[in-house]
Amino acid sequence: MIRFWCEFPKEVNWEKFKERVKFKTEVYVAVGNRMEFDEWEKKIKNEKIGVGAWPVLNKEDGYWFSGFLSKELIDKLDEFKGLKVKVDIEPLFPGEGKNPWLFVLNYIFLNGENNEYLREKIENLSKKSEIIISGFPLPLFFRKRYGHFDFENVKRNYIAYTTFGRFLRLYYGWFIKRNESMFSIGCIGKGIFGNEPVYKNLEEFKRDLEWLRKLNVRDINVFDVSGIMERGNKWFRVLEIYSGV
Repeated sequence: MIRFWCEFPKEVNWEKFKERVKFKTEVYVAVGNRMEFDEWEKKIKNEKIGVGAWPVLNKEDGYWFSGFLSKELIDKLDEFKGLKVKVDIEPLFPGEGKNPWLFVLNYIFLNGENNEYLREKIENLSKKSEIIISGFPLPLFFRKRYGHFDFENVKRNYIAYTTFGRFLRLYYGWFIKRNESMFSIGCIGKGIFGNEPVYKNLEEFKRDLEWLRKLNVRDINVFDVSGIMERGNKWFRVLEIYSGV
């Protein structure tokens, strides 16, 4: 299946999106609470498009989920029980003006105080919800420091954004061959930092799709809806061809 992540639902013309999508898909939309999700689901869902929740926090609280959060913030996941949910488990948002890469290096030496609490929360939610755990394709010993375990009974998604650096394709390929998971490609549009590198053209996007096809990856997530809507119909047509429409 081809899914879409949507970090900025307010920037999307959803009627046009529904017109452009010709294949069965799902959209996971970034929301701060259950009420927001219910409102977006009404606007987006139709016979072709299912909708899942992508819970996020305020930037000041860390934005993504991890074991470095308080138990109270981790408990915000409870209100999404029973839904299809994508939980990004990543180091905390570094804050305005800070170098995100230097910030992440700190986590080589730190362990989240509530890693086990987050682990129990995810495992309990998975009994009632269809969970996708998403994050960086890092070695387990490193991911565990901020609460990204190899959870049981959940789907796993790993970021494989070649726009972060073409040299990463070698590492991503090595990781993909060793992990039967879903993978995200991008970036088509910018993310929460606002300066993420994006595809220069359609050929780069097509090259990534063909790369994953050769690696036998059929469960693909595309980042991001607002970005692909700005690119136009040709980008959707490439996805139609890949999906078999």
